[in-house]
Amino acid sequence: MKKSLVLSMTAILSLGTISVLATDINKNTSQVEADAVAEADAVAKEASLNEKKTIVLQISPSTKIAEQAPVAPTISTQQPWELEPDEYEAKQEAWRKEQAQKQAEYELLKTEFKTSQEALDKKYDDKEKEYEAKFLAWDTEYEKKQEEYDLRQKENKLLQAEYELKQREYEKYQEKWEDETEAKQEQYLVLVEEYEHVQEDWEDEHKEMLQKYEDKYDEWQEEYDDMQEDYKVIMEEYQVEVDEVLEKYNLTLEAIEQMKEELAAERAELFPE
Repeated sequence: MKKSLVLSMTAILSLGTISVLATDINKNTSQVEADAVAEADAVAKEASLNEKKTIVLQISPSTKIAEQAPVAPTISTQQPWELEPDEYEAKQEAWRKEQAQKQAEYELLKTEFKTSQEALDKKYDDKEKEYEAKFLAWDTEYEKKQEEYDLRQKENKLLQAEYELKQREYEKYQEKWEDETEAKQEQYLVLVEEYEHVQEDWEDEHKEMLQKYEDKYDEWQEEYDDMQEDYKVIMEEYQVEVDEVLEKYNLTLEAIEQMKEELAAERAELFPE
């Protein structure tokens, strides 16, 4: 826009200068033509006066004036009005041709300037349209990339939320399992203590209690083993889900980094420093 304004101002100033020159030439032409007409009138009047004097001298030869030879107009190259009509007309014609040549040169100069200005304006308009087209394409592509980037960000947030939810579920299950294990351990200790007390006084009862304890212990051990197996299965499933979430998360991060690099490369290509 600034360049166009500067070129326009330059063109206006140039056209203004040419217009002033043309005005000066036209003024000078008008003035010279007026002077030439005045000079032609003066020469014609002088020639007419000399002709009248010659006629008078031819009619009255007895007078003193008749003894004098006819006086011809004095021709001087310094004063235009002292020239002969034919010579004056020739000079006038030469002057007109010179002025016509100058006018033709002026018109040619004006035409060349106009042609150059139009070509320059067209070149600038083409460049401006090309830049606008490139900028529009880049802006459209940038908006698409931005939308894709925002979508990846949303997906990343959803994956992060899902991962955190799984983590909380795992922590709750871990806490529950620890509480149950601790409760089972306390029950085991109580049984051991009861066994010790009973063993001192009642051997038979001790055997029976021991058998009960062993049965209970076996039952508890089986439950404990089942819990361990369930825990392993859950942990394996959880680990698989966690690995899938982490893999999606890493792929999303890689895609985001690649998009950033592409955007940076396109920006550097369109707006080189």
